[in-house]
Amino acid sequence: MIIAMGCDPNAQAYKEEMMDYVRSLGHEVVDFGSDDVIYAHVATQVGEAVAAKKCDRGILFCGTGIGVMLAANKVKGAYAANVDNVYAAKRACLSNNCNIITIGCQTVGNMLAKELISAYLDCEYVYNERSGKKVDAIVAASQAQGDSLRRAAEIARLQYDNGYTDYLTVLDAERQLFSAELSLANALRDRLNAVVSVCMALGGGWQDPNVKPSFPVADAEELVKAHDAAGQKASQPAAAPAKAQPAAKQ
Repeated sequence: MIIAMGCDPNAQAYKEEMMDYVRSLGHEVVDFGSDDVIYAHVATQVGEAVAAKKCDRGILFCGTGIGVMLAANKVKGAYAANVDNVYAAKRACLSNNCNIITIGCQTVGNMLAKELISAYLDCEYVYNERSGKKVDAIVAASQAQGDSLRRAAEIARLQYDNGYTDYLTVLDAERQLFSAELSLANALRDRLNAVVSVCMALGGGWQDPNVKPSFPVADAEELVKAHDAAGQKASQPAAAPAKAQPAAKQ
């Protein structure tokens, strides 16, 4: 996986050690720096890279991990969780489909931080009965929020048309509606991605059985039958050679 990593200036040495550890696990690391004293800038950049699928996951560091978590969560499509124990690191992925974790360099020791990172990166979110209901609830909440804001935008437009409010009110209502629709789209995308992950894990695909592919495909059943027939033929004893018939007497 491609892992986006960043931190505030106080966690630079801590982050560099964790970057080396992530590389040792076989992952590619993209460093978003640590020089900006406004850590929200780095957190936003990591959040945007992960939300845009330029990086698979993100890991952020600051004193407690809380500040960078809040900043990253302002990005649409970024879901950050602050973790300080292995169970939380695993459930951040397995239960909540978080694509970013944050760790406090002043609150979590280096060895524990490596355990958290390893536990998080080893997990893969799979849509199931337990976690799927939580994701569905997030989608439902986003849909309800969108419906409410859509109605608010309609009312603001009617008030403007009848001279009861200014156009800035309309623009603000439409801006909030657009933001909610983006959140809903991201939630629906994550749910669909989870379904695809399940199908891939089970070895399935999206082929239509009624559509003939444009390239030759072996029939599995015919191959099995041919293999069984060849095996049966090989297992049969060879026929004894026919005895020579004596020549007829003249």
